[in-house]
Amino acid sequence: MNVPEFWSCLAARVTGVLQSSPDNHIRFLAIDAFDIGTGNVTVSLEARTVMLRAWVFGGRISIYAVKLHLSDLAAELWSKGDWRALLPAAEATDWLSIDVEAGSVEIQLSG
Repeated sequence: MNVPEFWSCLAARVTGVLQSSPDNHIRFLAIDAFDIGTGNVTVSLEARTVMLRAWVFGGRISIYAVKLHLSDLAAELWSKGDWRALLPAAEATDWLSIDVEAGSVEIQLSG
């Protein structure tokens, strides 16, 4: 799995969790894509964070701030480029939080 495939799969996993929400403000949202263009992803393995933006569709496209929190293992996997191992389990839902009012998403990656 390469970097663009990782971000595409992560977008699909996020969308799956959002669409399974009982909250109507969240259930109809979808991550269209993460903005992974050159210079648009800020990685700090020391702080165990990755910052970027995502285009979120919910009747219209909005830009959300995204923060990935990396566990120690996830930071190691990130540095090795083991993208597939970084993805949350397909059935898990407790790794994502979204704040529609603030336009922000937080993702916990444990590896």
